[in-house]
Parts: sequence; C-alpha cells; structure tokens
Amino acid sequence: MKWDVDPSGVQSILQEVQGYATDYESEFSDMGTSLGAISEAGKSGIIAKALQGLSDENLAPAMKSIAGRTGIALNATAKAVRAYGQGQMEMAANAQENADNAPKLVESSPGGTGGAQPGDFR
Repeated sequence: MKWDVDPSGVQSILQEVQGYATDYESEFSDMGTSLGAISEAGKSGIIAKALQGLSDENLAPAMKSIAGRTGIALNATAKAVRAYGQGQMEMAANAQENADNAPKLVESSPGGTGGAQPGDFR
C-alpha cells in the first residue's frame, strides 16, 4: 500500500469544511426562527406545542449530532495527517541513522592496497 498525503492540501480541505461547519450554527438559528414563524402563523397552541416538541426532541439533537460528528471528523483527520507527517520524519531519521551506522565494507584488492581500485569494476 502506498500513501501519498499532501498535508497542505488536506489542511486546505479541512479549512473549507470548517467553513461549512461554522455555517451550521447560522442554519440552526434560521431553522429555529422559521419554526417560530410557522408556529405563530398557525395561531394554534396545539401546532406551536407540536412544533416545539419536534424541535426539542428531533431536530435540535440531530443538528447537535451533525455539528459534533463534523467537528470530530475534522479533528481526527488533522490528527491523522500530523501522525503521518511525524511518522515520515521518524522513518527518514531512522534511515539516515542506519546509513550512518552501516558497517564500512573494505576488501583487499589483488594489489594489496585495500579497497577497490579504478579498474576493478570493468
């Protein structure tokens, strides 16, 4: 499996989605205003009570859930990308350390000078 994550691209998408999530608050407020207007227009206590129940028992919890899940998804994605980046840096550091610590292979050449000579690889 090959991963190719562009952290700046992911950050850009997260910011865009965060903008939509911020709009939820405005949408929720507008919904409440609309329900109030509908309730008032109905001029009936029964309709007003039913709409209030709908809002309190169904709509408000659903809207809070949407906002909460969106926030969790944004945070989890950002955390995963940071972990990916950290893992990349750790792997690069480990590879460099392993390269630095690799044994140096020096073989004697037929001439006895130790090491490879220019004509040895023809």
